[in-house]
Amino acid sequence: MTSPFPEELLWPQELEETLHPGGEGTSRRLLALCAFVPGGRVLDAGCGRGGMLELLGRGGWQAVGVDRSPERLRCAARRGPVVEGTLEALPFDDGSFDGVVCECVLSQSADPRSILGEFFRVLRPGGVLGVGDLFLPENVPPGGGPCAGCVGGARRGEEMERSLAGAGFLLRHREDHSRAVRELAARLVWAGILSCEAWTAPFRRGYALWVSGKPSSPGPGSGQHAGRG
Repeated sequence: MTSPFPEELLWPQELEETLHPGGEGTSRRLLALCAFVPGGRVLDAGCGRGGMLELLGRGGWQAVGVDRSPERLRCAARRGPVVEGTLEALPFDDGSFDGVVCECVLSQSADPRSILGEFFRVLRPGGVLGVGDLFLPENVPPGGGPCAGCVGGARRGEEMERSLAGAGFLLRHREDHSRAVRELAARLVWAGILSCEAWTAPFRRGYALWVSGKPSSPGPGSGQHAGRG
């Protein structure tokens, strides 16, 4: 998981361990909404430095983190088991997790449906996917300008929901936490890290939590995701 902000200045004081708006608070809320089976196996997809991984471990889940960055995995490994890999080709067997959680990752992908397809594949029937990510409000035009990462790649919330449905997921809940983005921006402006002009253009984004489920019984097209073996 990569951050759109200058990490050497912001982490952990401004973005905490979780590298997204709302920090640990929105991560805890996402876990509460997901209500993963107690003691179940949960994948932290794009685990970064391991903030969510640690929360999962504290909650009693069998957590595993996956990320493509060896540097970040070295940090995350102090908080729980980790595996190096890409989300487009997860190094896990079909149906090997009760839950998947993914924060501020899909907005960085050119093809989020391929990632969602992998999440669908590694989840058992009836498993739960929790996503936290930036989205583009209706009154903000597309395009991230000079911003990289999830700020520049944020999409409309409806597009996220279409992608979830296209991968086979059933949306259970969406919760808006855009206030967390505004609060973070205010902290960055106050600290002199972000200018007011920068915020009012490319950094003006919303943040939401989506909870979806994999159907308990196979449906049409449910066999489209090949296993990794």
